[in-house]
This record gives sequence, structure tokens and C-alpha cells, in this order.
Amino acid sequence: MPNELKPIDTPNGSMTTKQDLFVDAYVANGGRIEAAAIEAGYSPASARTIGSRLVKDSKVLQEIYRRTVEQVALAAPKALATVERLAVTARSEKVQLEAASDLLDRAGVKAPDRVDHRVIGEISVNIDLGS
Repeated sequence: MPNELKPIDTPNGSMTTKQDLFVDAYVANGGRIEAAAIEAGYSPASARTIGSRLVKDSKVLQEIYRRTVEQVALAAPKALATVERLAVTARSEKVQLEAASDLLDRAGVKAPDRVDHRVIGEISVNIDLGS
């Protein structure tokens, strides 16, 4: 198949057109191997086997990772806007508190998980029993 042999240059090396299409479909559909392979043009009869083989290929795997990180970066502003909206407009005070806490956490303002009360030096206790 001619389109299978055409190399696609990615930051992680060359992949075939079908491999590139597989990565696109895999990232877009949430990691469903068989569906991604079929969408990329592989035979439905062998899609699961080929897809399983593709996700073990280091170039394909690195490209999946790179594109996934890219998708997360693109979704981050929308997620932040959602948390900000919840902190202000949620009906539940618990939801507002959780959202506000999450925003402060991400801004680096976080309450300590525990307080460590260590005494450096010696402590002396005298008990007078009145004898």
C-alpha cells in the first residue's frame, strides 16, 4: 500500500502515514487501540493485533506521549476556567471550597499537610509530689 510507506517526520523520527493516522486516532479516541487502527486504515480483521504492535513501537509510543501532553496543555486553560467558575458560582459551599482550595494549591499557596513540633535540645520535667 503506497500510503503506508510514505514517511512522516515527527520529533521522534519517521513514521508511516498509517502510523501517524493511528497516533491521531488513538489520542483522539482516548486510547481505544482497535478503533484507532481501523480509523487509520488497517484491516478490521487484524486491527487489534496491529494496534497492539503499534503501541509497543518506541517511535509510535513517543509520538503518542508527545501528542497527549500537547492535548493536556491545550485543555489546561479551559480546566482552569472551570475551576475558577466553580469557586465563585457553585451552589454548594463544599464545591466552592474545594475549587478555591485547588486554585490556591496550584498557585503554590498550600496549607501544610502536617505540623511538625520538634524540640531541639533537652527537656527537663520536675514533678513535686509535696512530700
